[in-house]
Amino acid sequence: MSTTSNAEYTDILTRAREMAGAESGQVGTGYLLLAILTGSGTAARTLSLRGLTETQVRNAIRELAPEPAQSVNDVDQRTQQMAATFGSREPSSLHLLAALSAVRESHAHQILAGAGLNTDVIRNQALRCLTTSFTREHGPNDPGPGRSSSAPGEALPLHEPVHSARPRGV
Repeated sequence: MSTTSNAEYTDILTRAREMAGAESGQVGTGYLLLAILTGSGTAARTLSLRGLTETQVRNAIRELAPEPAQSVNDVDQRTQQMAATFGSREPSSLHLLAALSAVRESHAHQILAGAGLNTDVIRNQALRCLTTSFTREHGPNDPGPGRSSSAPGEALPLHEPVHSARPRGV
């Protein structure tokens, strides 16, 4: 893993501690999600493109009961496993986002689901970003949510019909 990703991950952990007001010890997964969302990079963009807002996350954190330490430990283990699986020495925000969306008992997972987001899609998007340089959603010509792109050679969205060149009745 590059120094940039390591610094990015360290920054997320530091900002999550600051947001939670925790000097040391474990930080809840809701604050980890908030730190990703308010950061920069692909993981933050993945969440913002799906409409998740800082206000939604902060409100949900306030409403949730205290998070079991086991959920935080499970997220940490899953993050480390994903980093190792992808050949990284240190985890990145994408490894963390994939783990947060995978551990169903975590506050982060509950916040994402409560906001109406499909956690499987978020996890898969994070994993796809780890294996490719960028995706259509994160490419330089991203038209934004809800708008289609007309870039030459780009695949059509699934909801648009593809018309055959073959005449009817043949």
